[in-house]
Amino acid sequence: YKKAAEFEPKLIEAWNMQGLCYKRLDKAAAAESCFKRALEIDSNNYDSLCNLGYFYFNSGRYEDAAVFLEKAAKLPEAEKDSD
Repeated sequence: YKKAAEFEPKLIEAWNMQGLCYKRLDKAAAAESCFKRALEIDSNNYDSLCNLGYFYFNSGRYEDAAVFLEKAAKLPEAEKDSD
């Protein structure tokens, strides 16, 4: 995913997947950075909002998590379909 993000820097899916990989490897700072980068590209991307929200929730940063998860929940249904 890192190569994909380098090749196509605005590919949100590459940043999200890279963030998930870093999270799995317990590289929290890198994961957070990737999720934030995805949101810089599209601040209303449902998957990115959820990923960063869940990341914060699992890190015990509940107030931060609420901001992103609430924003994701308020998106119109059409924007929540990531298929």
